[in-house]
Amino acid sequence: MIYRALTALTTILVAHTAGADVIEVQQQGLTFSPQVVTASPGDTIRWIHNGGSHDVVHGIPCNAWDPPIFERMLLNSSNPVAEWTVPNAVYGEVNYFCSISDHCDRGMVGTINVVPSPGSTIIDVDQQSIRYIPENITVSPGDTVRWTWNNGGHTVTSGDIETCTPDNIYFDLLVDSDHQTVLWVVPEDMPNELEYYCIYHCEILHVGRITKASVPGDLNSDGSVDGADLTVLLGCWGNPCGDINGDGTTDGSDLSILLGNWTVNP
Repeated sequence: MIYRALTALTTILVAHTAGADVIEVQQQGLTFSPQVVTASPGDTIRWIHNGGSHDVVHGIPCNAWDPPIFERMLLNSSNPVAEWTVPNAVYGEVNYFCSISDHCDRGMVGTINVVPSPGSTIIDVDQQSIRYIPENITVSPGDTVRWTWNNGGHTVTSGDIETCTPDNIYFDLLVDSDHQTVLWVVPEDMPNELEYYCIYHCEILHVGRITKASVPGDLNSDGSVDGADLTVLLGCWGNPCGDINGDGTTDGSDLSILLGNWTVNP
């Protein structure tokens, strides 16, 4: 039986992940063209120089934010191309401008509308006063969590809600009148449970919790289905310890479920 199980591995088809897009923006005189583009996390914005001396600065025209989502990038004859890859934690609308001379005042501004990747499952969380609604959500890697602002000034900051300490790993973004939508794409390495809070209201329990959904076949509970889980399953063959489908024993049907959920790393 184990031999047949190993033979079944030859049926694994490795999925091919869709490539990210490169979105070009031309500098034409004192304009960025197109002025407004739409992108998803993982896409790359490529600014192309066509003349003069310019830069690309993140911020509400004409006022740079501190800290910026991306650092100032020169756009001139010595630096004819500037690129920025949209991270997996980002505001829904990213504004930028040219800070050289009076270029911004003369309309050299642009906007990147960041939207969830096509096919991504979206989990919505509303900010209502000092609450995230719902407070507890369940996600899978690749899902997009979308927080929507309603009033006041807040953040979504991943970290310890008991000590109100950031983890400085997953996300730390404003949610306010200038950042009315915040997106975060759930990474493969997210822990089974991730807490977050508002840095301004953590002590009065403006907190939330994100739980990773269990994946059928993840027998060692590490968040992925791979060779380690296959080893566990084969070691349990004919016994209940690797039973995935709940029929009381570990057999070919459990192997099929495991292979169907095999984690494909890009």
